[in-house]
Amino acid sequence: MLKLTKKEKLIWDLCSKIEHKKAPSKQDVWMRLEQQIEISAQPQKIKTYKIPIFKRTLLPRLITAFFITILISIPIIKMLNTVNIHSSYGHKTKTVSLNDGTKVHLNAGTTLSYSKNFNSTSREVTLSGEAYFEVEKGSSPFIISTNLAKVTVLGTKFNVRSREDGFEIGVNEGEVKIENKTKSIDLKKGEQVDISINQPKILSVSKVSNFYPGWKNNKLICDNSSLEKICKELERRYAIKIVFQDNLQKNTTISGIIDLSPNNLDSVLSSISLLSKRKFKLQGDSYILL
Repeated sequence: MLKLTKKEKLIWDLCSKIEHKKAPSKQDVWMRLEQQIEISAQPQKIKTYKIPIFKRTLLPRLITAFFITILISIPIIKMLNTVNIHSSYGHKTKTVSLNDGTKVHLNAGTTLSYSKNFNSTSREVTLSGEAYFEVEKGSSPFIISTNLAKVTVLGTKFNVRSREDGFEIGVNEGEVKIENKTKSIDLKKGEQVDISINQPKILSVSKVSNFYPGWKNNKLICDNSSLEKICKELERRYAIKIVFQDNLQKNTTISGIIDLSPNNLDSVLSSISLLSKRKFKLQGDSYILL
């Protein structure tokens, strides 16, 4: 029999003292496996973080406020970058000299608007009322925008009237192009176009009359014109108020040329009375048509 050395005997004794775990039984293995399956089958609890209501609504509110600010600022910026020149009621007219050399003579009750950057890249103005234009030639066309039509020219002299009752343009020199939503027409010297507010798609072409435009030559040109249209011009010209008593008076028409000197209102009213067979009565601050 092989004899152990002291060292080997010591190792043997230590190993004999170590307790060896028994292998789990088959039943224990199945039990532990079932427990693991049950644990994995249970739904896991997910931690959720509830966002306060004010934080959830803050971002959409900020986005909405941003776009509203942009929408509001656009017309404000445009307004700050726009020059508006107004000619008030009364006999005195106003002349505007633009930086391209063009001169615009404003009739009473007229507003001319244009950008502060006029003639830098384009020459465009907006007209409400009546004005006579002496347009200088330039590298870009001169454009006049009104509520019923747009006028495009390079260099010419013409009159534009854009009021509540309709649109009118007459050419004294050169050529102009007029266009609305449905049609475009080129006008030459001595031609005139009228657009009625009731029929904005129809462009009626005719010849300009003598002394055209009448207001610039101190003349009231009546060509089968209604008393309503004539009296509105007198209101602007002399800063007065004329009152009609019925529509029959408004629709009465007259023809003729009446002198519009600064201090001859009584003479003007007398001429209109003679032509229309109507009389004017001063009552307070207004003239009543009888």
